[in-house]
Amino acid sequence: MRDPAETAIEDTCRFLERHMQSESWMADPDIRASDMRATADEIEASNLPDYAKHYAIFAVLEATKKRRGKPTRSHRDDAIRRVAIKLVMQGYKPTRNDVTRDKDSASSIICQALRRLGEKLSEKSINAIVAKIPARSFIKHKVSPAFFEYRRDRPSAKAITMHATLKAVALNWMHCRAERFANW
Repeated sequence: MRDPAETAIEDTCRFLERHMQSESWMADPDIRASDMRATADEIEASNLPDYAKHYAIFAVLEATKKRRGKPTRSHRDDAIRRVAIKLVMQGYKPTRNDVTRDKDSASSIICQALRRLGEKLSEKSINAIVAKIPARSFIKHKVSPAFFEYRRDRPSAKAITMHATLKAVALNWMHCRAERFANW
């Protein structure tokens, strides 16, 4: 029998590998820079005199070189959050503390999977990402199949009212169309 943690690490590797192939894994695209390049292209295509075009394009490209702040990694963080929620639903704790270093957590499994994939991200960094997940995301909803059967057999009052309203609107529309053609 295989170790459940090893199976979880392999599943996490498969999940994260697809996301790591994306260009936005390391940093989100700089939208401001692409907008500035588009502006430079519009200036180039405009009917301004050449000296004005060169000056305007130079000013736009200089502004493009300066990136504001630290690059965000929302694509990477979102993938880590999604796999953490999946692991918590399988029974792992989201993070672990210094006392429970011998037990696996969602963060430790993600850290091991990322190391196998060649990504150097510490468990502390992963803990910070996982800590941003709202607690309601970890709630397991246990609903009996009998409940779904009950709901399927008995439409809600709202659905019945909506059906009656749509029927009344359709009849009214047909009545108006009949009157319009009768008067024509």
